[in-house]
Amino acid sequence: LVAALLFVLVFSIQRWSTAGRVAEFLSAADEAYLRERYDHARSQYDKVLALDPDHEYASARRKLCDKMMETKVRSVAQEMAAIQERGDELFGAGVPEKAMDYYRRMLALNPEDRHARHRLKECEDEIVRAAQELEERLRTGKETASLAEMLAAREKERRDKRGRAMGHYETGRSALETS
Repeated sequence: LVAALLFVLVFSIQRWSTAGRVAEFLSAADEAYLRERYDHARSQYDKVLALDPDHEYASARRKLCDKMMETKVRSVAQEMAAIQERGDELFGAGVPEKAMDYYRRMLALNPEDRHARHRLKECEDEIVRAAQELEERLRTGKETASLAEMLAAREKERRDKRGRAMGHYETGRSALETS
């Protein structure tokens, strides 16, 4: 009889302890979910399910975390694509100063993005090249007569680059539409 009573007492304490831990994990998970920290919330719901595999609320919320993380990843990918497209348009149009802002935004979202790093370097190189060209013209005294010519040539180069970029864009778009 004493052994049975002891067993019931130990079982009750374990159950009470488990219920307390479940409540603690649920509270942490719900708080993380509200803060849109879905990965942390998911791990807390997993802890609940480890203690109580049939916990319906934790199971449903875990699935919801998975969906929210997928949506967040998709949203970031779409934003990255739009930023890259605009940066590439500006770069192709010969406006590296403005394109750099877009590539920096890409790196803020994904510091490992190779395309953004490469294009940022190309923008910097283009700006340095243009500054050196202007410095050379100023140094040799050709700046007054040829400055207008240089600016006109740069503007023509930008228009040509933009025309080529738009041609590639239209070709790609029509290829996608026909497939």
